[in-house]
Amino acid sequence: MAPHHARLIEKFFDPSSKKVILLRSDPGMGKGNALVALAARLLGEEPAARILFLVPALMRSQFQERFLRAGIPAVILDRYRFREMVDSEPPENFWPRGSLMILSLDFAKQTDVLGELSAAAWGLVVVDEAHLVKGARARALSRIAQSAKRVILSTLPGLKLTDISENDETTVVEWERNSVQNEKGDPIYPGQTAILHEEHFRLSQKDLRLLKALTS
Repeated sequence: MAPHHARLIEKFFDPSSKKVILLRSDPGMGKGNALVALAARLLGEEPAARILFLVPALMRSQFQERFLRAGIPAVILDRYRFREMVDSEPPENFWPRGSLMILSLDFAKQTDVLGELSAAAWGLVVVDEAHLVKGARARALSRIAQSAKRVILSTLPGLKLTDISENDETTVVEWERNSVQNEKGDPIYPGQTAILHEEHFRLSQKDLRLLKALTS
C-alpha cells in the first residue's frame, strides 16, 4: 500500500475526522485499491457495519471483483436482486449487517430503492465519480447521507461538485501525480520528459496514385 493510501485510511479512522471526505485524485493513483482496503479495515473493526458503494453502472463489476479478491463479500444490487430482498427479507434486516452493497447512481435514485436506502444506518457511503452527482442524483444522495456515519466522495482534481455542498463537515484530500511520495520521500510517479523525433519520408508513385484516387 502506498503512503498516500495509508494516510487516507488513517485520516478516515482518526476520531477527530469530519463526516465527509472529498477525495480529489488524478487517474491511475490506486484510488480503488485504497477504498477496498479502507472498507476491509472498517468491517474488521466493525463487523456489523453496513457499507454502500454508489458507482457508475459500468464500474459495478470492477468494484465487486476487487472486493471479492480481498475476501470481502460484495453484492451488486439490481432490480432482480432488490425484488428478491423485498420478498424475502424482514424489514428490520433488509440490509444485512456486515454487508457491502454496490449500486449504480441511477438505480439508487429510484423511488422504492431510495426509500430503503435512506432508511438504513450506513457505516460508510462511498460515491465514485462524484462529479456526476447532480440533480435527482444529488437529492437522492442527500437523503441517503443523512443517516450515514461517514461519507467519501471521490472525484477528479479541479472538478466542482456543483450540486453537493462542501461545508465544515468536509475534509478535502488531494492526490496529485507530481506530489505523492514513497516511504523514502521519492516521487512515486516521476515526471517524464517527452522526446520528439521527426522522421522525413517521400511518397512513392504508387502511394501518390492511391492518394489521388481517394481524394478526387
